[in-house]
Amino acid sequence: MREMATSEVASLRSSVKSLLSSTLPTLLLPPSTESELSCIVELKSGSGGDEAALFASELMQMYIRYASLQGWKVSVMEESRMGNGVEGLRDAQLEIKGAGAYGKLRWESGVHRVQRVPATEKAGRTHTSTMAVIVSIIPS
Repeated sequence: MREMATSEVASLRSSVKSLLSSTLPTLLLPPSTESELSCIVELKSGSGGDEAALFASELMQMYIRYASLQGWKVSVMEESRMGNGVEGLRDAQLEIKGAGAYGKLRWESGVHRVQRVPATEKAGRTHTSTMAVIVSIIPS
C-alpha cells in the first residue's frame, strides 16, 4: 500500500510541475491579438567571433526546419556570411509566413548563449558565444 501511495505522489508531483511550467503561464497572460500573424526573424551574431557566427548559422537552420515542420513558408530576406572562409553567419533576416508563426516564435526574442568546445579547439577549453534573435510582426 505504501509503495502505491509513494508512486502516486511522484506521479502527481510530475503532473503539477508540468501544469505549472506550461499551462499556468498561458492562463496568466492575455492572448495576443497578433498571434495568428506571420513574422520576421532577425538573427545577429554577438560575442564569440567565428564560433558565434557558427552558432548563428546553426540557429538559422533550426528556425528554417522548425518553420517547415509547422507548414509555414520561409524565405531568406537578407543574409551576411563571414568572409574569412568560416561557414558562419553575421546576420540574417527570415520572413516566415503562416498562421500562428508570430504566436509561436515571439518568445524566441532575446539574447541566446551557447557554451561548447569547438572542433578546432586543441586545448579543450569551453567557448561562450552569444547571438540576438528579434521577432517582429510583418507589417500589413
